[in-house]
Amino acid sequence: MAVGTNQGETEIWDTSVGKVVRKMSGHLGRVSAIAWNGSTVSTGSRDRMILTRDLRASNSIVQRH
Repeated sequence: MAVGTNQGETEIWDTSVGKVVRKMSGHLGRVSAIAWNGSTVSTGSRDRMILTRDLRASNSIVQRH
């Protein structure tokens, strides 16, 4: 599960254990939209940017819109 925060972070949660497994920064405003496509997740923010990330990569940002 992915959760957007007011601080511009996106958290990836393992719901089976109830813990955050990854935190990703990159936005300057609240993350208010998230879309999944396999191992890729796109996030939209109040900063008017869309970030697309590949969760398999350590430097996960693949595109900025």
